[in-house]
Amino acid sequence: IARDLESGPTHGGVVVFDGWGGIHPVPVDRPGNPVFFANNRDPENPEELITTVGMPYIVAGFPPTTLKGEEEIEIDAASIFQDLEFSAGCGDGFYTLDKFGGVFAFGSARENPDTPMPPFSGSPYFYPSQLAEALEIFPIHETEFEMEFGDVITLDLPNLIEGSRPIRLIRVPAGSFRMGSPETERSRSFNEGPRHEVRIGYDFYIGETEVTQAQWKAIMGNQPSDPFRLNPDYPVYNVSYNDIRRRDGFLDRLSARTPLSGIRLPSEAEWEYACRAGTQTRFFFGDSLGCNDFIADCAAGALSGNRSTYMWFKGNINGFGYSGIAKPCATVGPNSFGLFDMLGNIAEWCEDTWRPNYNGAPTDGSAWVEPSENDRCIRGGSSFDLAFECRSASRYHLPSENRNGFTGFRVAVSISK
Repeated sequence: IARDLESGPTHGGVVVFDGWGGIHPVPVDRPGNPVFFANNRDPENPEELITTVGMPYIVAGFPPTTLKGEEEIEIDAASIFQDLEFSAGCGDGFYTLDKFGGVFAFGSARENPDTPMPPFSGSPYFYPSQLAEALEIFPIHETEFEMEFGDVITLDLPNLIEGSRPIRLIRVPAGSFRMGSPETERSRSFNEGPRHEVRIGYDFYIGETEVTQAQWKAIMGNQPSDPFRLNPDYPVYNVSYNDIRRRDGFLDRLSARTPLSGIRLPSEAEWEYACRAGTQTRFFFGDSLGCNDFIADCAAGALSGNRSTYMWFKGNINGFGYSGIAKPCATVGPNSFGLFDMLGNIAEWCEDTWRPNYNGAPTDGSAWVEPSENDRCIRGGSSFDLAFECRSASRYHLPSENRNGFTGFRVAVSISK
């Protein structure tokens, strides 16, 4: 019914994503408020259970006006829940089997809540206005939510081309890393130093892949990529930082069409932390490609350990060193966080304005923004670039209005810090 997760049945709360684009945080720590646990199968991975904690009077599928008691609708509970059963195993409560194959066990239903609760037991009918005192509707921009580590958020976009990839966001855990490159790193640039410790004290979400052409078109209604390299699952390019960040740009429109708040570009520090995924090597898959960094054509057989399966760059994009032909997203292997194409394929805009080195850089993962500076940081390298330009620490910059055939982006989402 809802992909809601919890921070604990006795502290924190749950979040309901409804069909009207709203997010409904519900506390479960009020004295006397009964809670339920639910196990549902993930439709994309049926072997995995989704555990849900919530209130027995949460009802997904009603518009906010109904939930707030402004509109009275009598509804048959059986249309939402099936096979109402009494269960001694749930104390004096009951359980139901929902239409999605999940079991909802109302283990504390015997308790007398302080707030109204629909009379599920003993009556097939209830009135949604009874939820009004127990459920508060928050505007999207005020919402905070929390999900378990390893969760994936899938955003099903309106008008997305059938069969193309939805936007999937991977949760990245808090942690520390050494940002930049050591002076001894082969092919490094002076702008990658000084190497410094960064502590990202919060989890965040980042796109599993770069934003695709189909995803851009579903949100913006246009196709900026050139007609010779069109494919729904290719990364979008020919988009500037301003196209992404301006008012009514991609991020604004995406935020308006999804139940998530805090959608943004990653900071440089977040990007590098997510790319490295716990590594400190030149690439997230190791130090060597098995061929010279400056050779344009690295035949697949020459790439040590089959490194060509981790990134598309000028040396392997088509076997002849010809640059500029991107590949569909996620056609090479991911890093250990489950992120694809962090290196190569299409370079990626970050939120930070450009600085020629890291002297004075933030150490908390935040973006380093100087309002008077127009150039923005770009990370990851592309199919136009040689191997050394696709290292985890490699960085360069372009004016925020620049559009080109090798730069795209991926989105990030804030979690309450």
